Amino acid sequence: MNLLTTFLTSLSSAYIALWDRFVCLDFRLLILIVAFNVGINQDSFSQIMVFAGNDTSICSNGSIDIESLDATITGVVSDGNWFTTGDGIFLPSGNSMSTFSTTTEYIPGIQDQANGLFNLILVSDDPDGIGPMIEVSDIVGVTYQNAPALACNSSINVTLDIQCEQLVTIDLLVSNPAEPKERYTIELMDENGEVITDNLLNGDHIGQTIIYTVGHDCTEITCWGTLSVSDNYAPVFSCLDRQIVCDEGNSADEIGLPIPQGAIAIAVGFNDYIVSGWDACGDVTLNFTDVETIPSCNTPLDKIINRTWIATDANNNTSFCSQSILIERITVDEVVFPPHHDGNDEPTLDCDQIYETDEDGNPSTNVTGSPTPSSCNHLDFIYADTVIPLCGGGYKVLRAWEAIDWCLAETATMNQIIKIEDTNVPVFDSCVEDITISTSVYDCESDNTFLEVPSNIMDCSSYTISALVQSQSTTIIYPVTESQGQWYVDNLPLGSYTLTYSFTDACENTSSCSSIITIVDLVEPYPVCDEFTSVSLTSTGIGRVYATSLDDGSSDNCGIISYEVAKMSDECGFGFEFGDFVDFCCEEVNDTILVSMRVTDATGNSNFCMVSVIIEDKIAP
Repeated sequence: MNLLTTFLTSLSSAYIALWDRFVCLDFRLLILIVAFNVGINQDSFSQIMVFAGNDTSICSNGSIDIESLDATITGVVSDGNWFTTGDGIFLPSGNSMSTFSTTTEYIPGIQDQANGLFNLILVSDDPDGIGPMIEVSDIVGVTYQNAPALACNSSINVTLDIQCEQLVTIDLLVSNPAEPKERYTIELMDENGEVITDNLLNGDHIGQTIIYTVGHDCTEITCWGTLSVSDNYAPVFSCLDRQIVCDEGNSADEIGLPIPQGAIAIAVGFNDYIVSGWDACGDVTLNFTDVETIPSCNTPLDKIINRTWIATDANNNTSFCSQSILIERITVDEVVFPPHHDGNDEPTLDCDQIYETDEDGNPSTNVTGSPTPSSCNHLDFIYADTVIPLCGGGYKVLRAWEAIDWCLAETATMNQIIKIEDTNVPVFDSCVEDITISTSVYDCESDNTFLEVPSNIMDCSSYTISALVQSQSTTIIYPVTESQGQWYVDNLPLGSYTLTYSFTDACENTSSCSSIITIVDLVEPYPVCDEFTSVSLTSTGIGRVYATSLDDGSSDNCGIISYEVAKMSDECGFGFEFGDFVDFCCEEVNDTILVSMRVTDATGNSNFCMVSVIIEDKIAP
C-alpha cells in the first residue's frame, strides 16, 4: 500500500472539508479519481455500486436534467455527492458540489461552454468513516452539440407492417440524423388536420398523404415533407396437407380453413368466406377451388383433392396456397348399413305421413337411410324391396342392401326392415253443429230426420261410420238408420239427445265426436169451436159463457192444457182479457158479440177460433 493510498484511505470527512479549502478543485478531483480506481481494498468496492450515467451532450445554453442521467448509488450506501470539473452549479444547492439524492439540475458555467465539454463526477458517501471501506465514484462526460442541418426527405412511401402499423422515426425522415436522435421532434398530421398520436401510422391512414414536420431541440429551424401510406402485406396462410379416409368429411369446414388461430370466418357462398381477425388492416375475402382426381385401384387412395386457396385483403393484396387432401379407401366390412324402421331401432313410418318415395312407391332412402360412407368412390350400394301387406294402408318392406367394393371385388349384405303402419285414428274437419227438430204435426215425436255427417274425413285406410242417439235424461238409445250414405233418426220424443258418430278404420283405429239434438214442439194447436151460440141472461142481468163450452173438438199433437175466451167488443165494462169465461149484460141483449177462444198446448203454442154469441133475455118482468 503506497503513501497516497494510505493517506486517502484514512481521510475523514472533516479532513476532506478542510482539504477543500486549500487544494484546488481540479487537483482534489484528480486525487479522488485516482484513489477510487487504484484497486485498494477490493472488498470495499464490491459493496458499493456507483453509476453516473452514460456520456451525453446538450445544446448550447442548455442544462443537464439530473434525473435523465438515470444515475444510481446502490449497496451499503445509497447517497453521495455530485462534483463538476467545470464552473457550473448544481440545483437546488447553487454550488459546484451537491447531494445526490436532492440534486435536480446542473447549470453549465461560462468556462464549460467555452471548453465545449465538462465532466460530472458522482461520489458515494463514505460507508464507515475512518474504517477500511472507502468512497466509490463514476464520471459522466458531457459535450455540447451544435444545431444540425435539417433537410427532410420528400415524398416518402411508408408501408405498414404485418400488424398494420408503422412507427415513424427520424431515420425515415432525415438522412444521417445526428446523435442523440432523441433531440429531434416529429409531428405528423393526417388529411383531416388531426395530429397523429405517438407518430404511429395505422390502417386508418392507408391511402392518405401525411404531412410531417421535423424540428430539433438545438434550433428553432424546422423542415417538412409528405408520407404516402400503403399496405403491401398479403394475408399469410397456414396451409397444411391432410390425409383422411373416405368416411370422413372433406369439405373446407370439415378439413379446416387455412387461417390463423383466433380468426373468424363467415361463409358467404358455397366456396367463399369473409374472415376477420386475420389481417390487421381489415377483413379478408377467402375462397377456394377444388380439382379432384380418382386414382387407380393400384393405390390405397380413393380420391385426391387439390384445393387452391386465394386470400385478398381489404387493400387488394392477394396470396395463394395449395392444399393436398389424400383420401384413403375403406373396406366393405367398414360399411355401416342403415337402421331398421321397425319401432325398435327407429320409429315406424305412418301411412298418413307424407314422405319421399322411390320409383316403386316405397319410402325413399332419403327417409329411411342409406349405407355410409356414401362419399367413397370405390363403393357402390344397391337394394331390392319385398313388400308385405299389413292392415289397412300399412305394409312392410324388406329392403335387401348390398355393398360392392369395385377395387377388391368384395361385397357385404344386410336386410333392412321398414314398417309403414296405420296407427292414427280417422280425422275430420269438425263435428256437425247442434240441431233443433220440431215434432211432427200429428204426433209428439220427431218425423224421420236427415242427419249431417262430419265432412273431410281422412284416413290412409278404409273406414266405417256408425251413429247412435241417446237420451240425455234416460239410458234409452234410439236407432239411427243409414241409407245410401245418408243417416236418419225417427220418433224422438220431446227432450235432448246426444248424437255420436264413430269412425273406425281397417286397423281398428277409432275416433268419434258428439253433437246435441233437441226435440221441441213448434206445432200450434188445432182449434175447433162453435160458429154460433146464444146465451140467456139470468135474473141478475148477467149471462156467462165458459171457454170449454165453445170448444167443438180442438186438438194438439202433444196435448192441450188450457182453453180461454175473450170478448172482441164489450158494452158492459167487463174488459177484453182472456179467461176461463166471459160475461154479458143487459146492454148487449139482442146483440151478436164476437168472442175469441184461445187453445194452448204444454209448450206454450197457442191458436184461436172465433164464435158469434147472441145475447137473449128470456125472463119475464
